Amino acid sequence: MPDDIRIEQLTLSKPRLIPFPFAEKRGEEWIEVAIGVKNYSASRTYYLMSSVRALKYDSETRTLVVSCSEPIRDLPMPHITLPDVVPLLPEAATAIRVDVPVRIKALTVGKRPSAGLDIIEVSDVERVTCRVQYSDVPFHPTGRSSDDVTKELAEWGERAEKTFRAKVGEEGREQDD
Repeated sequence: MPDDIRIEQLTLSKPRLIPFPFAEKRGEEWIEVAIGVKNYSASRTYYLMSSVRALKYDSETRTLVVSCSEPIRDLPMPHITLPDVVPLLPEAATAIRVDVPVRIKALTVGKRPSAGLDIIEVSDVERVTCRVQYSDVPFHPTGRSSDDVTKELAEWGERAEKTFRAKVGEEGREQDD
């Protein structure tokens, strides 16, 4: 099961304006990240998380981490949004397409919310690490609290991960290590 699902391809679009209704300012620039995933099983359908659960950018290494997997959280979550999950049939491939802002707004640990947000520019990205969580059983929460559901999500299924060398507007190449 752990080797049945593989991340095989990555493409980053050129920045484009998207007038999201929930965007703080209409017309912010976004990059579409297309993560190509293949199911190598001849008989099992797998269910893939297809929404971003966490983003991280390391400006020193110019590495963007796009996680379509539930992170282990140290802090309690007062509310949780369930991820989108898509089926991937045996021996089929799909592209998980997610939008990432060119400027990520992030709170730094230890800062008070009134201190403002750090703006992290990701347009100079050189590497992208993709994480996709999957299982052969669809996710159905049984917990009553958001903390219970968060824990169930973090423990659900397996994770595939791959790092690509990639720049905005290009198809990624496998990372040489």
